[in-house]
Amino acid sequence: MSYRDEIAHHNSFYTQESKLIFGSFIFNLFYRKLINRLKQEGLIFREARVLSLGCGDGHFESIIAPLVASVTGLDISSTAVDQANRKCKELGIENFRAICTNLVDFDPSNYQGKFDVILAVGLLHHIPEEQLPALLQQYLLFLKPGGRFASSDPSAMRLVNLFKRLFQRKYAATHTPDERELIPHEVKMLAKNSGFQNVEIEFYDFFMGPLSWVWPSCPSFIAICGHIFDQILVRIPVINRYSSAFLLLADRPR
Repeated sequence: MSYRDEIAHHNSFYTQESKLIFGSFIFNLFYRKLINRLKQEGLIFREARVLSLGCGDGHFESIIAPLVASVTGLDISSTAVDQANRKCKELGIENFRAICTNLVDFDPSNYQGKFDVILAVGLLHHIPEEQLPALLQQYLLFLKPGGRFASSDPSAMRLVNLFKRLFQRKYAATHTPDERELIPHEVKMLAKNSGFQNVEIEFYDFFMGPLSWVWPSCPSFIAICGHIFDQILVRIPVINRYSSAFLLLADRPR
């Protein structure tokens, strides 16, 4: 998919489907779970200046902004960026700003060493494989020495792929054809080779993320039961390798 087509797809998504999915109970539960994990890992704290890559309509950022010093969001979709800025203004959130830009070619001159934390929630699997090394090296420089980086992406080893054919049409309706699931240990090696240190992989979700895309109207009691079951599975060694989503955690050297 060309860059222009990618923008068109996301503009369309944020005009139509995004409110149904991101506004659902199950997706908010999924986001809260991710934010709690980021808190546990020390990436969400009061003094943090955060850069959020692929911020979309700012739903995730509107939750974390009250918990940190500032959030700068970047996204390729002008529709999403307008929604993000409007949403935070309506909520009275003054420490968030979204910018419409090409994430691959973003000019780093104004952001060198500026951020304590960079978050890439659901972004890396959209970036062409050959562009990922340069992208990670670029964003490494945006961090202060000792700054933290975290990305969240779908895993190619996910157990729910056993049921993928049952939901293929529903999934394809809200995803671009060139998205791909990532192999956790390959992303880990890529981050190390890009200059990050203390690189770790964490697993945090089995069913909640995929279910929120194919069944956003899922009743809350089913979502809560799924959340509890998820929390058990991600704590079991070996089994947790087959989770749907994984976190990459890494630091910029001091």
